[in-house]
Amino acid sequence: MVTYRAPRAPRAHGKRIVSAAARREIERIEQLLSGSEPGPVGDAALAERERTWAALQSVEQRQPSLQLEVLRDGEP
Repeated sequence: MVTYRAPRAPRAHGKRIVSAAARREIERIEQLLSGSEPGPVGDAALAERERTWAALQSVEQRQPSLQLEVLRDGEP
């Protein structure tokens, strides 16, 4: 016997909210692609990609720092 299962809403697996820095970079790249300004080529393109990747990683992987108080022996 076949059991009917109602369709489910699609799930957004693996999709993340785009950060403000990533959104600005996307807009900049879209401007380069749609504009008449020539983009980087060769080694300059690889260096730009590496700078962009490093900047995005530093924003996304940032961890807050803990403020720890160090008490010395004999001090309250």
